[in-house]
Amino acid sequence: MWDPRAHPDWNTISDIGQTDIKVLYFQDSPYMAYLLGSGILRQSQVDASYDGTPSRFVASGGKIAVQGYATDEPYDWAHNVPQWNKPLHYQLIDETGYPNYANVLSIRVRDRARLDGCLHKLVPILQRAQVQFAQNPAPAIAVMLSALQAYKAPFHYDQKLADYAVTTMLHEAIISNGAGRTLGDFDRDRVTRLIGILKPILTGQNKPIKPGLSTDDVVTNAYIDASVTLPATK
Repeated sequence: MWDPRAHPDWNTISDIGQTDIKVLYFQDSPYMAYLLGSGILRQSQVDASYDGTPSRFVASGGKIAVQGYATDEPYDWAHNVPQWNKPLHYQLIDETGYPNYANVLSIRVRDRARLDGCLHKLVPILQRAQVQFAQNPAPAIAVMLSALQAYKAPFHYDQKLADYAVTTMLHEAIISNGAGRTLGDFDRDRVTRLIGILKPILTGQNKPIKPGLSTDDVVTNAYIDASVTLPATK
């Protein structure tokens, strides 16, 4: 994310990489190793000390860039941070060629046979729930806001921010059907590309990776109900 007034010529993360401007991010984020390894950003300009707050960005007067969630900070900082309260622009990491699947539901490989019957029932329920949320998010948002209040969450989240998040998820296709008409299935070619990107990164970081790791070792569409689809929103 960046301040479009401070950097009117920036449209992509690659534009940031052509400058000496600092980029804040959370340490050990694999996508950053990709951005550096592909030359989109440079090691001398990235700073892994980001703490998730707007403080350093605000203190810089919007001169630096910072990682974030398209569904959160661009609205939250523009409306709920009095020291800022100005628009932000951003580009999705996915658009740089890093085809990540984030926050996926997973099980231990050794548990698959035991959970097989359950997964055949559960996964289609989760697919339908995602479609229902996209079409009518109000009930789920109400539960989330009630839970945050009950647990006295140490961060700000309100109805307007939640509504913005849903709108952005649909606009940016963060919630969307796959290459076909199914919501929730894995694009196997995309996973294969991601493995190809991450293997040398993890090897370079001396992190263990299964020899000969393949797409079949990581994902499956065996439990997907191919009939579950998100209708066009336009």
